Amino acid sequence: MNGSALLIDHEATERDGKALALRLQRAKLKPNAAAEDIDYRHARGLDKPLFQRLLNGNWLTAHQNVLLTGPTGVGKTWLACALAHQACRQGYSAYYVRLPRLPMS
Repeated sequence: MNGSALLIDHEATERDGKALALRLQRAKLKPNAAAEDIDYRHARGLDKPLFQRLLNGNWLTAHQNVLLTGPTGVGKTWLACALAHQACRQGYSAYYVRLPRLPMS
């Protein structure tokens, strides 16, 4: 690569990084969750192939929703934040809010 190509590549990388940081800041994700940190060995009944498909983001392009259910303490919030973090990485916007604070119209 010549010098100008490296400069252009660096600029594009910087802009992408700043855009991701802004999406993550606006998402207000509480737990510091990322897809790479998911422990599928934990006994919470998480279907690994299904969750990996969710992480691919096809449900976002298909305009579908995801509902995580389960008993208290199994990590639903953490998994939801991991999905939102992955969506931000893929260029989507996300917003974390707990149900009691969700604005009702």
